[in-house]
Amino acid sequence: MKVRVREIYSREVELTRDQVDEITIKRLTSLTDGEFLRKKGDVLFVMKNDPDHRHGSVDEIAVREATPMDIKIFEVINVINQSK
Repeated sequence: MKVRVREIYSREVELTRDQVDEITIKRLTSLTDGEFLRKKGDVLFVMKNDPDHRHGSVDEIAVREATPMDIKIFEVINVINQSK
């Protein structure tokens, strides 16, 4: 895929399929404020790994209850990951 990079001048660069997938996944994940979905009881939550995790403490943090948009975003990410 060719993209245009704007600097003082613009130029085209070639991106590999893996680079496009990585960029897409990072952008989609940034829209959810989390890294994955986890079901707790009957409720689905957007979760992220605890950056301050210490041995013996909880290593995941619930960001919020998942919205329908969050669910769709993670479905798309799953499709991208499965296509690799």
